[in-house]
Amino acid sequence: MSRIVDVVAPPRMGTAFRWNLVSSWVAQVGDGIALAAGPLLVATQTRSPVLIAAAPALAVVSGPYCPAW
Repeated sequence: MSRIVDVVAPPRMGTAFRWNLVSSWVAQVGDGIALAAGPLLVATQTRSPVLIAAAPALAVVSGPYCPAW
């Protein structure tokens, strides 16, 4: 396991780089989960396929304007 970590984030880059890399990965996974959960939440509230299909688009567009999504 340590060898894989050393290949992805070499020790010469420093621990600050490794922490930044990991925090970026965690944030991206969280964004992906939120993007997948949006349509599922809408699907529990309505049966309209148009509204369910519009949920990810609205989440992406409204993200910068409404960060508390």
